[in-house]
Amino acid sequence: MNKYQNYSHALLFSLADKGASITKHYCGHEAFSRISNGNLRFYMQLVHESIVQQISLEKDLTEPIDCKEQTVAARRVGLNYLRELEGATSRGSHLSKLILGFGRFFQILASNPVGSAPEYNQFFIKDAGQVAPKEQQEEAAQLLTDAIMHLALVRSPGTKLSSESDTRAWDYSPHPIFSPYFSYSSRRKRKTGVADADLVAMSKSPQEVIKKLLGESRQHLAEAALPAQMSMFDDFFK
Repeated sequence: MNKYQNYSHALLFSLADKGASITKHYCGHEAFSRISNGNLRFYMQLVHESIVQQISLEKDLTEPIDCKEQTVAARRVGLNYLRELEGATSRGSHLSKLILGFGRFFQILASNPVGSAPEYNQFFIKDAGQVAPKEQQEEAAQLLTDAIMHLALVRSPGTKLSSESDTRAWDYSPHPIFSPYFSYSSRRKRKTGVADADLVAMSKSPQEVIKKLLGESRQHLAEAALPAQMSMFDDFFK
């Protein structure tokens, strides 16, 4: 029963016909509330985009909005905010690459659950076996600070929380608003360790970091075609 409960939700992100445009629906008040993560602006954008989608299909607004159209709307909100990040700060391009990198990484794990635990969508900063150069630690810490400040990432207390200033004391994940765009679970479940160097590299050239995090036996998955909604980033991930 425990295995069923652990894997049943995760399998929804992988059970679909090859080439399906939507593998998992994000719809309804509960889902919109979860991916908004308490942010009223995001919630209102999700509702607005759903209505816009309904109008664009020339459907009556008195009719229920289909789950597919709500999912398309949710993807659009995530993509729009991803684009907004580029101009949010002088490091905006690094923030958008960071989200693209982790979004793709978690999307690969969600669509290929065999060989790993289900519902990975968080990471923590780990020690890489040796002390990273001070400059690299500072760059990673600043990147995390900027990402939290601009809602690129959200954080939650880790198992060894001792100080708010300690970046290794927290668990991090892309803001749930991005989960519909990348098609992975918005529920906080499992996490993976990321070194300072990998975090910084993810914000500059994600593809190699994604392969490293996947491991030798699974890194070929990074070469697979992107989901249809991410096709505009084909060149970015080459």
